[in-house]
Amino acid sequence: MFAGPCAQTRSPDDIGKVCAGFVDERDHLRAYLLGRTFSEFTTWVFLDEDGRGWTLLASAPLDFHDMTMAIPWPR
Repeated sequence: MFAGPCAQTRSPDDIGKVCAGFVDERDHLRAYLLGRTFSEFTTWVFLDEDGRGWTLLASAPLDFHDMTMAIPWPR
């Protein structure tokens, strides 16, 4: 179940749910990190804005070994 923005989740109601953290925006794309509430992020999610609103463009696993902190923007 999706709990919304991680900063707005509350224990114990949101334990075990998935939350999102906004990271950056460029052009018409937004990058978010997803993960279980009160835990580590695990997945990058990229949303694309078009005339109908926001749609999922791509996702990628978070690379815990990448120390560059670079966002893996989809091409």
